Amino acid sequence: MLNTLERIRGYRVENEQGCLVWKGALEDGYGRTKYKGKRRPVHRILWEEVHGPVVEGYELDHKCRNRACSNINHLRVVTCQQNLLASPITWASINAAKTHCPKGHEYTEDNIYKKVYTSSGKYKRHCKQCKAEYQLRYREAKASKQKEESKIARYRERAARIVEAVKLTFPVTFDCDGETVIAEIGDFLVTEPDGAQVIMDAAEFETEFELMATKGPRPGTPRKKKGEVTAEGASVEALAA
Repeated sequence: MLNTLERIRGYRVENEQGCLVWKGALEDGYGRTKYKGKRRPVHRILWEEVHGPVVEGYELDHKCRNRACSNINHLRVVTCQQNLLASPITWASINAAKTHCPKGHEYTEDNIYKKVYTSSGKYKRHCKQCKAEYQLRYREAKASKQKEESKIARYRERAARIVEAVKLTFPVTFDCDGETVIAEIGDFLVTEPDGAQVIMDAAEFETEFELMATKGPRPGTPRKKKGEVTAEGASVEALAA
């Protein structure tokens, strides 16, 4: 009666590429059988019978790319990374073959940096130009936001100076430092905290005060008013509420 190794060797068929393909059960493409009380890969059983156990940290790679092959001449001892890079269908080899980043920048020694992931010890290539462009966009967006916040703060500060604004429904004559000033219908009489009164036409009032009272325009959105001063005695404070 044949011993186990002889039966394993006899349960293979040779193909045109010289691969000794296992005819029995396959798991994930690899031939497996029970040997010495354990279910093990066929190619590993035959390799270890000739060359001894594979050193820890290394594994067997099929040079023929046929997982069912158990021809020990088609095997080699490699690291896990070498094994992954040797296969054309693994993500490691697919990514390693890329010459440009997703934005089209070439992967050169001067244009890449490696980020190491402490959990696995593996690293990933990153594009320096993409990172520089991202940082520039971030700084510009941050500066724009600070500028807009500063503008809104100025709006609120200036709007707080308004105590009352009255839209005139009839002409009013004022004596300003010996000079006669006539306020037309539709102009605004603005009273400030110190009691000083200022005459503004409708356009000047809208740009200088009413937009401020609405807390300023939001970035990237059209300016909208919360209300209009349309009647005599109306208060701008109501617009800022």
